[in-house]
Amino acid sequence: MIRELCDHIDQLDLALDQLALKDRNFDRFAIMLVDNVVELALHQYAKHKKLFGSRWFDDTENRVNDRVLEAALGQDFDAKVTLALQTGLITAPWSRSINWLHSFRNSSYHAGLRHEGILHSLANFYLVTCCDLLVAYKPSSWSYGSQQTISHRAAKYLGHTDGLRMLFDAAELFEAAWKRIRVVAVNMKCNMIADLVRDMSRTIDEADEQIKFVATNSPRRGEYSRRQVVIDAQVWPLAFSEEGVEYARKNGYTGRLVQGPALATWLEGNFRGPSTVDPIPGWKRRLRSLSEEKDEHAALDKYCNFIRQTQALRDALSDQEARLNQYIQEQVDIMRGK
Repeated sequence: MIRELCDHIDQLDLALDQLALKDRNFDRFAIMLVDNVVELALHQYAKHKKLFGSRWFDDTENRVNDRVLEAALGQDFDAKVTLALQTGLITAPWSRSINWLHSFRNSSYHAGLRHEGILHSLANFYLVTCCDLLVAYKPSSWSYGSQQTISHRAAKYLGHTDGLRMLFDAAELFEAAWKRIRVVAVNMKCNMIADLVRDMSRTIDEADEQIKFVATNSPRRGEYSRRQVVIDAQVWPLAFSEEGVEYARKNGYTGRLVQGPALATWLEGNFRGPSTVDPIPGWKRRLRSLSEEKDEHAALDKYCNFIRQTQALRDALSDQEARLNQYIQEQVDIMRGK
């Protein structure tokens, strides 16, 4: 147990070094290091619950659901968070933040997304949250081998310790270490809420400009409202998909059930999808709500829910702008005789 916790100190201290560089690539390293510590700590917590929920320990009051526990002992990150929430190790706001931050780690690692403008403060907030988690986790037993050594990074936070002091004072030593690491992270003075507000504002402005561009430059300009731009961004891709055919079949379409322009024309007047109005005013209200938020966990939840709930429409608007740009370039080429 002590060796694993020393490894956690090593990784968190290394994450602090990465954050101190204030570089987007090192921010990615930092969030990966922190996320790994969170997952390992939650897994160790699940093993602890398994041990003390066994027949050797009559702890009926604190026994957890077997299915939840077995899931947490597997590789599912969400299941580990669920166990920690259900057993009171973390609160509901913590659990949502940890899951959101884990998703940022995944998109940075697996998809290479940079999340420029927010990743630095996200990684810093994840580190602070990780320290809070480690302070809350109180191991019931400690083990320390006489041959184990303390790394130079861990020694910075634990001080000079011999085997007996490490074993008998471990709880106090490690709690002090987590709190000290947290202080260092907080003193970096990141402002996550301000960064999230700026990023959401930029995201909304980008979508606003895309709607404006299509309404102004489309061959249908003059009769093309922003509302119709938003609807068309969704219905034209839908009209060339099996999903669109199925939607028409279930909603009274009397024409031939095939993909194509005829289906698109019908969908323009009959589509009842996620957004059939100009979304920008509503999105700006959500931006104001985020800018007025003081709690970091709540702010992160508001931001991430906005990004997730608007992703499909924003992608559709971006694709629509790209198609119009391509059409305009083709017309320019034709005029130039290309």
